Amino acid sequence: MTEVSTVHGCAIQGTLANGRLYDVSSDGSGLKANMVAESARWACSGTRDADGRTDLFFGRAKEFWHGWRDDGDTWSFEIIAEVPIGNSALDSARGPNGLHVVYSSIWKLFYAHMVDEKWEIKRLGNGGYPVMRLDGAHRPHIVVINGTRVDWWRQDAEGVWIVELVYRQSRSKEIKHLGMALDTAGSPVVVVTESNALPWSVETTLVQKRAGKWVEEVLPWAARTNVAFDGQQRLHAVFADEEGVKHAVR
Repeated sequence: MTEVSTVHGCAIQGTLANGRLYDVSSDGSGLKANMVAESARWACSGTRDADGRTDLFFGRAKEFWHGWRDDGDTWSFEIIAEVPIGNSALDSARGPNGLHVVYSSIWKLFYAHMVDEKWEIKRLGNGGYPVMRLDGAHRPHIVVINGTRVDWWRQDAEGVWIVELVYRQSRSKEIKHLGMALDTAGSPVVVVTESNALPWSVETTLVQKRAGKWVEEVLPWAARTNVAFDGQQRLHAVFADEEGVKHAVR
C-alpha cells in the first residue's frame, strides 16, 4: 500500500482588518479548508502532529492568538501576547520539546516556546518576515529581514541566542521574501528575493556557508522561492513564474 503524506497549513481570506482563518490540509484526495475563526488578520502559521492535534497561530486586532484542536471538532483559543501582528510576520514549528513560534510586531522580533503548557517569550532583536526551522537537536533557527540585511538567529547547546549576518541588500533593491532550509550540520541555506521599483526588476539569490564564509549564487529564475533538503541531502526549490509553479532539484 502506498503511504500518502498530509500537507497542512492555514490561510486567511477577507479584508486586512477582518478575515476568516481556515485550517487547510491535503492528503492526496484533494484540498480541504475548514473555517476556524473570524476577525483574523494579516498572517497565520500552523502545525499538526501524528496524533491529529492541530495548532494555529494568527493575529487578531492588536493581539497574537493561538488556537488548537485535538482529534475532534472543538477549537480552543488563547492570547499569547498583546501585540499587533504584521503581514507574513510569523512562523511555527513543532518538536519533541514542544511548540516553537517566531513572530514580528512593528519590526520587533520575538520567540515563544511552550514549556509545561505555558508560553515563555523572549525579545530577540529587530526584523520582520521571519522563517524558522528546527535542527537535528530540535533547536530553532530563524532567518529574518532586518532593514537592509538578513540575520540568522540560533541557540547554542546552552540555550543562548546567537545572531549572525547572512546577507546584505543588493544595491538599491529591497528584500521582499526569504526561504530557508537546514543542512545536516544545522547551517542554513537561504534564498533571498529582492525587487527594484524603478526600473522594476526581481532577483533571487541563494546564500550558504562554505569553508566558514557565506557564498552567494544568483539563481536563474526571478521569483519567490522556498527550499528544502530531502533524505539524500539534495536541495529542492519550489518557485512560481509566469508559466506556473515549478520544481528544481540539485
